[in-house]
Amino acid sequence: MLNFDFTYDFINLLLLGMMIYVGKLVSKGKSYWKPCAWIIIMFTLVEGARYGRGVDYLHYIDVYNYDLEKEQVLFTFINRVLKSLGISAEQAFFFYAFPFVLGAMYFMKPMRKYATYLFPLFLISFIEFHESFIRQALSFSFIFIYMGKLNNIIESFPHKKIKVVQWAELFLLAVIAYSIHSIAIVGILVSTLAMIFLWKPFPWVITVPILLIGKFYVSQHFDFSYLNSLLQFLGSTNEKFSGYTENADMWFSQDAINEAYTRNVVIQFLEAFACCSLAYLGNKLLLRSSESHTDSPRQQVSISLGGHYKLYVALFNISIIGLVILETFYNLEIVRRVSYCWELFWFVPVAIILYYRKSKIFNTLDRFLMLGFLYWAWQYIRFLFAWQDVPMFIWDKI
Repeated sequence: MLNFDFTYDFINLLLLGMMIYVGKLVSKGKSYWKPCAWIIIMFTLVEGARYGRGVDYLHYIDVYNYDLEKEQVLFTFINRVLKSLGISAEQAFFFYAFPFVLGAMYFMKPMRKYATYLFPLFLISFIEFHESFIRQALSFSFIFIYMGKLNNIIESFPHKKIKVVQWAELFLLAVIAYSIHSIAIVGILVSTLAMIFLWKPFPWVITVPILLIGKFYVSQHFDFSYLNSLLQFLGSTNEKFSGYTENADMWFSQDAINEAYTRNVVIQFLEAFACCSLAYLGNKLLLRSSESHTDSPRQQVSISLGGHYKLYVALFNISIIGLVILETFYNLEIVRRVSYCWELFWFVPVAIILYYRKSKIFNTLDRFLMLGFLYWAWQYIRFLFAWQDVPMFIWDKI
């Protein structure tokens, strides 16, 4: 059932409009950081001023007030510094939102050509993640920067010598992200491997069947207890995960399935359609761009993604990895939390596909498949209008 709250919907649609407006300015070759400052300010104000929204919001009010995450030393340190400055728990969310959007803007700078689509799709993709998984989102701020700096190293190599300070920066960013949320180390590992080694897009003839089998068969028949050994390993390396190890049967078993995440058949079909369309169209676009770098006479219609081609391939592959894992283990809470943030990178290949939607590399069938991307627009519409309790801001608490 759809609902409407003028203040909540107006403010969020205004933020979306700002993303579109600034994206158009940036894509036309205007200066980058000056117009993006409006996005950074507005995102910080809108997301910082929310109250009670997201599954973990009220929990992190207690975390802030009582230092409940002491093993995440940097996160606890940040909160203690804020408290020493007289910042309340509710006001702390401004300080969580600022580095997130700043890191995202840094990450998207090399892709500014596609900002018209990139910026609004980033918001549509990441907004629920940012509101739902507060500490994980804060750690992701530094993963954004980590990925941006790693990309700079990859693109400059071997033409420029890699300096020790560059490796030191990557190490420091990884430590910061890990010190805020332990699960960040998995995201760093996956993104690093993908950006360094996966320079060809995953073929759709393999990824589409795997995705469909995972979504409609494996998710219903897999014995989740097989994952207990992985959980036990993680528990031996980190105190936070040790809590999961002690309750392995609860986390990785049929009892761990959260039926609340189950959607109706129509929505699952639309989601599968969107995922398969992305896997096919993204692969086609990246391969056609790759072929444009050759002198093959048979290649008459092509596009050029410029010097950031490897970055686009890596982000496409990361999103596909996330989609496959997420769709296979959609109702399994802990795996969902780990893979969810990888899947969200769909906004990059979708933005590029939409940018080139009128190109001759896409035929009529391809443009029909692009309709599948409306699934993610539907997800954002749900964020705006499908809620039970009226979404609040901090002024509503008074």
